[in-house]
Amino acid sequence: MRTVETTLPTDFLDWTWADFKPRYEELLGRQLTQATAESFLWDWSRLQALVSEFRVQARISTMLDISDEQAAARYRRYTDDIFPETEKEEQKLKNKVLSAGVSAPGFEMPLRKFRAQADVFRERNLPLLGEEKGLIQEYQSIVGARMV
Repeated sequence: MRTVETTLPTDFLDWTWADFKPRYEELLGRQLTQATAESFLWDWSRLQALVSEFRVQARISTMLDISDEQAAARYRRYTDDIFPETEKEEQKLKNKVLSAGVSAPGFEMPLRKFRAQADVFRERNLPLLGEEKGLIQEYQSIVGARMV
């Protein structure tokens, strides 16, 4: 049974897209066959968890102290820089899995989801999605500042 690493690098919240990019490049560069599918999918899941952890920690820090400019800048870095790039790379990974024709036990539903997401994915929408996340954060900061 595999275990998930629970220790994050000490500078994790200072990461930029440049820190995530090599991890995506490594996965995209791997040969994907039925024999390697399980480890590929496991490593991809770990990378997704890492990106998600960054997003969640960045988001929560803006909610804990709405006047924290460093937290706000960190979340903007996520929405403006990290999010669009990870979405592009995630789509490339989905396409890689779909084109390789691999599967793993219990992976039928995610494959269906990948196909649906590949059908609707448009890279030109990523700036709008990032902007939407930023506007939601701005709105929540305004509302949070009004509460007593």
